[in-house]
Amino acid sequence: MYPQAKDLYDAVLLAESCTLPLALLETVLREADEWPGLPGEPLSLAMFEEAVREVDWTDFDDAHPDTEAARRDLGTRLLAALAPVVGPT
Repeated sequence: MYPQAKDLYDAVLLAESCTLPLALLETVLREADEWPGLPGEPLSLAMFEEAVREVDWTDFDDAHPDTEAARRDLGTRLLAALAPVVGPT
């Protein structure tokens, strides 16, 4: 997985606008070869926490002067939106 800031932004908007069934989320991640954990490992919020920490902010930094606040906000929003789907950490 190579998460970029724009991907995180899009994921936040999607996760906040609809509740994705867990089985569909798992299928999409596996089919896209983007499974964030080991094969057979159940999907967890911790996997997304790690992905949020690994986001490449390079291009985002240029367009947004307050990138540090945006990083915290987007990561927090994504995890909050996904928690009901994947369960707590």
